[in-house]
Amino acid sequence: MRLLGLLLLLLLPVADARGQGGDSLVIVGATSYPAEQLRGKLTTTTNPDSAATELRQFYFQEGFLDADVRREGTTLVVQEGGAYRFGTVTELAFPDSVVRALAAIPPLDSLVLRGQRYRSVLLEEFLRRRLAEFAEQGYPLAVAELHPTVQSGTATINLQLQVRTGDQVRISKIDVVGCSADAAALVRAAARVQPDQPFTPAAAQSVRERLTRLRLFSEVAEPQLFRYDSGGAGNRYGLLVRVAPGNANSFDGIIGYQPGSVPGESGAFTGYLSVTLRDLFGAGRRLTARAQFPGKGAQELAVGYSELYIFRLPLNFQFEYRQTQEAATASLTSYVQRFFTADLSYEFADAWRFRVGGDYEATIPTPDSTGDCFRQLLNSTLLGSTVGIEFDNRSNPYSPRSGVRYSSSYQFAGRSIASSVACADSTLGTDASRQKIEIDLEAYWPITRTIVAAAGLHGGQVTGGMVDESDLYFMGGQSTVRGYYERQFRAAQRAWGGVELRLLLSEFSYVGAFVDGGWYQRPATRTGGVAASDWLAGYGVAGQIETPLGLARIGFALSRDDTPETGKVFVGLVNQF
Repeated sequence: MRLLGLLLLLLLPVADARGQGGDSLVIVGATSYPAEQLRGKLTTTTNPDSAATELRQFYFQEGFLDADVRREGTTLVVQEGGAYRFGTVTELAFPDSVVRALAAIPPLDSLVLRGQRYRSVLLEEFLRRRLAEFAEQGYPLAVAELHPTVQSGTATINLQLQVRTGDQVRISKIDVVGCSADAAALVRAAARVQPDQPFTPAAAQSVRERLTRLRLFSEVAEPQLFRYDSGGAGNRYGLLVRVAPGNANSFDGIIGYQPGSVPGESGAFTGYLSVTLRDLFGAGRRLTARAQFPGKGAQELAVGYSELYIFRLPLNFQFEYRQTQEAATASLTSYVQRFFTADLSYEFADAWRFRVGGDYEATIPTPDSTGDCFRQLLNSTLLGSTVGIEFDNRSNPYSPRSGVRYSSSYQFAGRSIASSVACADSTLGTDASRQKIEIDLEAYWPITRTIVAAAGLHGGQVTGGMVDESDLYFMGGQSTVRGYYERQFRAAQRAWGGVELRLLLSEFSYVGAFVDGGWYQRPATRTGGVAASDWLAGYGVAGQIETPLGLARIGFALSRDDTPETGKVFVGLVNQF
């Protein structure tokens, strides 16, 4: 009878309601639990018999198999008895037909429960973990049969476990619900489920993460397993993917203000604007346009197009045209640069991407009417190739709570000079090629439920037989070391990083404080640029708030030499439409 009672009580749910009832009942005799705690387990205030049954169930779930609760009027008298403990835990051998298929499943850990006080939650967790090990090898329909033996003399419960695996579940098709036929074809390609791939919970989660990274849908539900009749082949299994249409397009704009760099100089506004259409012609084809105004007469315009999952393979194509214009300075005439890039990237291992591409770059200086070659950049073109690798598993791109983003690239380009002989002969060496190496790393850690730490480390280097002023990187501003003027320095070598602590207000809202630091070095150049190197440091506060218009961003940054009056302010807005 005790064995039958144990089996029945294992199937009963533990009452989790926290009623205020039980105050009219008196509980006596309990020694392991305070009477107030026991009253909190009751869901009835008017039926003492039901309350007694609930307490018996509670004690049984907690390992007091001999506990008794009897009613005496409105008093419940508890006789706890001793607590039982887990004894031996064994698992029945599997049939020979499935032993080979289960080779990857670890053997049962027979010591994980032994000696612990019996509690139903421990047993349920033990069974859940054991079945999860089978599910991760393609047996999500496995069931566990438990055969307990109660030893009253030693107050132990010996367990014998038998897992019936059933057939290994393999995915033979994917059904997509909630989008057009073109989008469904893209979903199947982006899911990257191989024919007859074993179904596992981890595989289903990976499918969801891949589809979420497309940023085409407002919601991607957890993929569900379903069974269907395939006719002569009998029952087979498929994966049901439900998506909800969303605002696939985005707008990202920033306006900044930076005071004058010297006393009496007026301040200047800076700006950035980007618009991305992520489903322009269906199936995830994307068009991007952006404009940037870093101040002091400089501007940058760019337009790009990308095609996802070419031939339904994890192969993406992207090209971009970009033009920058730099205003004249005391040492340089103004000039225009035009860039054209075409990249082919291959996605692998979920979050990784390998990229190869070609690059064309033209530098067109404004002629100096005085004929001074040292105020002119070389009129030149560069034709090169780039190889790179990227990794991105951030929880979301707008306010990551966890994850890492990494990218690195190497570019080699050959230079062709179109400057006049008078300006070219004295400056050209035997090697006019150029190489660039760039590395970017960002990481996010959840410190607590509402605090996230963000850190970044970045670097770049440009080398070659001849490095002109237009080949150098810019340093300073929102995209590098905050607190400095946009593009305040030029560098052939640069490295910078930052640490930011964020207090989350909602999924996408936060306030935080940051510290940035960096180093740069530049050589002397033919146009009179002076060799220099320096360390940079900046700090400030930043925030992002969800509003009806989108995500509003605001920040205030100072360099190590700034006062509050010379701090830099920026305000931005990110909106999906």
